[in-house]
Amino acid sequence: MKFDPFNNRVCRDIRNGLSKGLMDALRNKDLKAVHTLAAKYLAQGVEPYQKKYIEGRLGGYEKVLAGIRRLDPDDVYDIALKLWDAELFYEVHEYLEFYWKQASGANREILQALIRAAGTYIHLEQGNVKGAANMAAKAVKILEKKVSRALLPGYLDLGLLLVKLRNLDPVAPKLIRRI
Repeated sequence: MKFDPFNNRVCRDIRNGLSKGLMDALRNKDLKAVHTLAAKYLAQGVEPYQKKYIEGRLGGYEKVLAGIRRLDPDDVYDIALKLWDAELFYEVHEYLEFYWKQASGANREILQALIRAAGTYIHLEQGNVKGAANMAAKAVKILEKKVSRALLPGYLDLGLLLVKLRNLDPVAPKLIRRI
């Protein structure tokens, strides 16, 4: 079986619980609570594909948190792109949504476009090409704007992201430019 939070309640609970735990861990710079939650899920006797998902997420979270400990915690884009490059697209969505709700104007629009870009890869992971195409088109429309290019950080490889979204490339781009 495949990990499918769209059609399986246990998968959805695992995904949402771990992601919420990561949001707390990003603020606290500590994954202890996430490990406790993961252990709780594993103790319930989850299916092998669910166990694989949990273990994969924990590995990604460890990697991201180790990198974030050295960053400016106020750099929303840097943290979001670290999550993106670790292919934690649902977590990118959850992380940026908090800031999107507080933003206004062009900044709000850009955050929504990046949430949709992450949503594109969430849908592609599930084989939902129609949903991915819809998300990608909406994201591209905003990210192509001149104002978007001016407000996004230079270390985000926007050109690569736009190409991948336009082509619905299932291989997600790494977005942090290596300068």
